[in-house]
Amino acid sequence: WSMPAKAISEPFHIVNITASDKPVRYVITPIAPAGKPFPTFMLMFDDDTDVEDIMRNIEQNESVDSVTLLATVGIGMVYFDSKKITAEDAMKYLMDFPGVQLVEADPPL
Repeated sequence: WSMPAKAISEPFHIVNITASDKPVRYVITPIAPAGKPFPTFMLMFDDDTDVEDIMRNIEQNESVDSVTLLATVGIGMVYFDSKKITAEDAMKYLMDFPGVQLVEADPPL
């Protein structure tokens, strides 16, 4: 047997109004697009490096909010405070960090 799925696209509004012979007028007000989100940085490391030590040292930076190490795949995630550092400076900081082989920003710079 199967289960049917019902999906509604968002945003949506359900409105009740009384019946009327007046024409319907839709007023659509555009909003300013959201700014580009601050990237999350993904790191890959040189062979034969102490990845946990590198991540601990990166986490000591006052601009870093948090770090996550995906140890089984050898990838580090670094989350910065966008009020304390620019995305470009964060990228440069990580690229110049000893033992870091590759830095990728998501979304890209």
